[in-house]
Amino acid sequence: MKRQKDKFSQFLVIGIVSVVSLVIVAVLVYSNRPRESSSEHLALLANLPRGVDAKTGLPYIGDPEASIDMIVYEDLGCPNCQNFYISVEPDLISEYVEPGKVRLMVYTLAFVNAASLPGAEAVACALDQDYYWDYRDTLFNNQGINQFNRTNLIRFASDLGMDVDAFSECFDLGTHTQAIIQRSQTAYEFGITGTPTSEIGGVRYAGVVPFDREEPPGIKQLLDAALEKSGEN
Repeated sequence: MKRQKDKFSQFLVIGIVSVVSLVIVAVLVYSNRPRESSSEHLALLANLPRGVDAKTGLPYIGDPEASIDMIVYEDLGCPNCQNFYISVEPDLISEYVEPGKVRLMVYTLAFVNAASLPGAEAVACALDQDYYWDYRDTLFNNQGINQFNRTNLIRFASDLGMDVDAFSECFDLGTHTQAIIQRSQTAYEFGITGTPTSEIGGVRYAGVVPFDREEPPGIKQLLDAALEKSGEN
């Protein structure tokens, strides 16, 4: 009887180990699959003016003649920045950028975690090919899912239809590395100690500020006040 129990226990243990192993394998396979870009998010940007601001060198989306410039200081390795991107940016674009009231500019930093610098380097290389917004979208959709290592970053570029050789050379040579490090240090010195930070009308607001909130004011309320001050509303 004892032998039967021992055999049953052995089979039970083997069965549990097998199931757990299969689950682990499935998780690993899934986690290594690249996430696709957010088509809905990119659709919001599709017909909007975009470029690089001549004065600041920052990529922008929206009318260059808009009454208000809003700058988002972000780190592509930062979970809170991903949260802002998902929960705030779509409404910001549809209600303010698309109508031509606000121009959105992004200041990319690299000081949160191990994904920060390679992410910033990669998106800078994407900007060289006018794929900044598409590549940024891909990185936020893959944050915490796929590591921002060379293999994955090049794969993302390939999936977007970029010139992979040019991208790889840019990344491997560290074409933008020193500029990113210097820019991050400069931002820290003038008071950006956390991401995301939103700058509206020259005033900065740290953290994930909700889009619509009366008190303390959300992004919508802050933009409305800035637009009223500028004479737009």
